[in-house]
Amino acid sequence: MELLLGLGLVLLIIGAFTDIKTREVPDWLNYAVLLGAFGIRGIDSFAHSSWEPVVSGLIGFGIFFSAACLLYYLGQWGGGDAKSLMALGMIFGFEKSISSMLLAYALYLGVAGGIYGIIWGIAIAIKNRKAFAKEWRKQLPSSHLKLSFIIFACIAVAGLFFRDVFLTGSLVLLGLMLPLMIILILFMRAVQNSSMFHWRTPAQLTEGDWIVSKVVINKKEMKMPYGIESKQIAMLRKAKVKKVLVKEGIPFIPGMLLAYIMIILLGSPVQWLMVFSQSI
Repeated sequence: MELLLGLGLVLLIIGAFTDIKTREVPDWLNYAVLLGAFGIRGIDSFAHSSWEPVVSGLIGFGIFFSAACLLYYLGQWGGGDAKSLMALGMIFGFEKSISSMLLAYALYLGVAGGIYGIIWGIAIAIKNRKAFAKEWRKQLPSSHLKLSFIIFACIAVAGLFFRDVFLTGSLVLLGLMLPLMIILILFMRAVQNSSMFHWRTPAQLTEGDWIVSKVVINKKEMKMPYGIESKQIAMLRKAKVKKVLVKEGIPFIPGMLLAYIMIILLGSPVQWLMVFSQSI
């Protein structure tokens, strides 16, 4: 398992560097790690005369393949991010245990990804503070935000009628989560609208870029629902299209690396929760 974890660490370290620098993860890196992890599991199966290591890896790959496809087709991830997650599925494999590394990584990824996204958003907002401030003023009057504060106030008042301090505190915290989530959504929307749309020439495009402007070639609109393809970039160059509007995403591989380091250092969060609950 140590060899597999080392392979995943190499993938994410190199991937994080290239993702920040070029906003993409090389296909050769993802495919090499995926095949390498499959090969290691194959050798392990042969050595122990058991199909379990290979089957475990294939199931893990399938689970993360489904999650990666969902995030990709929802427009949340690029193709490189999705392929890296698939490779990690092969590395972690699937275990019917609460200490499953596949489950643990999914949980850590949700936490680390959220923290990383917020930090990256704050950094972008500070860098483009004038444009962000203008867009933030547009987002603040949101009716959803006003409604969330009204709901929070109602829950907080309802909590005052309970004598149980723990129950009252839980209701107040639960109610507070709603406006905080709305504020976070509005914040990320303001960051996106103010700082993450850029005009690019066809020569500056890479496969998977999200084109948000309408592109018409020979009176026919080019369809790019899941990011632009290499052949479509060639078509833009041939048609001498000057510029297209691109939505720039957050390089997410560093967030995946953070979650990976967390699982290596901390182990399964489910086990920690069980130990904590037993100590109460």
